[in-house]
Amino acid sequence: MLEKILEKLASNRLTVVLLLLIAALAIIGTVIEQNQDPVKYIQIYGEPVFRLFNNLGFFDMYHSWWFVLLLTLLGINIAACTLERWPQRIAVVIVHLSLFLIFAGGIVGSLYGFRTQINIPVGQASNFAHEFPSMKKIFLPFTIRADDFQVSFYKGTQRPQEFKSQLTILEGEKEIKSQEIRVNHPLIHRGIRIFQANYGPVDDPLIEMRLKDRRTNKIVKTYTITGHDEIKVGRETYRITGYAQDMQGFGPAVQLMRMEKGGQPQYIPIFKNYPGFGVQKGDRYQIELVNIEEKYFTGLQIVKDPGVNLVWAGCVFLILGTLYAFLTPKETQPV
Repeated sequence: MLEKILEKLASNRLTVVLLLLIAALAIIGTVIEQNQDPVKYIQIYGEPVFRLFNNLGFFDMYHSWWFVLLLTLLGINIAACTLERWPQRIAVVIVHLSLFLIFAGGIVGSLYGFRTQINIPVGQASNFAHEFPSMKKIFLPFTIRADDFQVSFYKGTQRPQEFKSQLTILEGEKEIKSQEIRVNHPLIHRGIRIFQANYGPVDDPLIEMRLKDRRTNKIVKTYTITGHDEIKVGRETYRITGYAQDMQGFGPAVQLMRMEKGGQPQYIPIFKNYPGFGVQKGDRYQIELVNIEEKYFTGLQIVKDPGVNLVWAGCVFLILGTLYAFLTPKETQPV
């Protein structure tokens, strides 16, 4: 009875079926972006398809119960094949052991690991993150504080060239470590990796401007405003309608909408590096741009994979088993 069960579990046909099913799920997990914001999924697929895919686990394929089940069955299948061939073919046993370790690592990572995201404004801290797409709150064994964030853009565009964060890890009130992270250069603490994923503005920027009297060449007034504020100069009102840290290669600039009572609105670009640009003949006052201060949040991806060491161990055994198979003499049977 036991031999028949072992024979069925060690079936090559079962191995092929399991590998095909795992490959199909892996393709789905590759085609569909994993662990994204549910709002993004709804925008792409619509709400009915989103609900169907979410129930099937397509948005977190590698943690779904049926993917883990298939890996478990494949691990049992490999273990049965190993027992059937032990100890006659050592190389095959080593290769099977390596595959078993790799699948075991994947299962451990799926069951006990997590992949979460969090947005932390500069100057603030958090000790939890949200797992997508379930939005389950995952508490961390430490606190992450965002001390600074910097972004640089390609000249003349708003495309980010590089963005990085300065993070500090705290346990209680004690600062444990501080490190700068960039894309693909994570901070690692207690087996948890913290990646730089994205960024975004927290609020409207603070824009510092000043009013200059062209007759006396003196600064009359300074302003620190946001996109919701207005500047009144005599009968005219100015409102910010847009801004850029580098407008078409000319440096920081804002676009103002000038409104005069009874007249049509006019749109005027104000460049920090070219303060006279946009001034019209007859204007007594000149508005100059001093600074654009943007406040950002840093978007972090936080990953824990306790099975990664098993996967690496499996890779090592796979290489050793392959080398052993090629380097040891083959046994020949008499004819």
